[in-house]
Amino acid sequence: MGWEYAATADGRLSTHFRCTSCGFASPCTIRVAAGGYAKTEGFTPTEAGRRRAMGQALEGQKRLADVMMSIATCPRCQKQDAAGVAALENRQKKVLLAFASFDVAAVAAVVLAVQRGSTVMAAVAGLIAVGTTIGVPLSLMTLGSMKKRALTSIEWPAQPAVR
Repeated sequence: MGWEYAATADGRLSTHFRCTSCGFASPCTIRVAAGGYAKTEGFTPTEAGRRRAMGQALEGQKRLADVMMSIATCPRCQKQDAAGVAALENRQKKVLLAFASFDVAAVAAVVLAVQRGSTVMAAVAGLIAVGTTIGVPLSLMTLGSMKKRALTSIEWPAQPAVR
């Protein structure tokens, strides 16, 4: 017997932005939400399980804020940090490669199962192949939504007009 805990950290984090293109620097606030999960053994819920889940949520919130700040558009020159965008796109390529690898392996398992006459094994491998095929466009949508969210989630202090 055990207990499962889920927590959500949703709020504003104060941070500092510095543009690598024009040198603009400013404090800013970013709104991010992240979730955490923990499991404990035993018959009664524990505070330690709740704290572990919330700790994971807070760590995830900080990581997400860092990623979003790395692709933030500078309010002055309207450019993004090329290295931050490249790092996010590289991470995305690794996720797509993992999905493709699982997809190829699942299709190979379906072919092998059909050759051996195991319909149950073929069905299970087919479900895995469908799941990984669906995962590819979902992960691409995540990249696009992260870029859009970075544009709308950052609050800048009022800047003096440039003359």
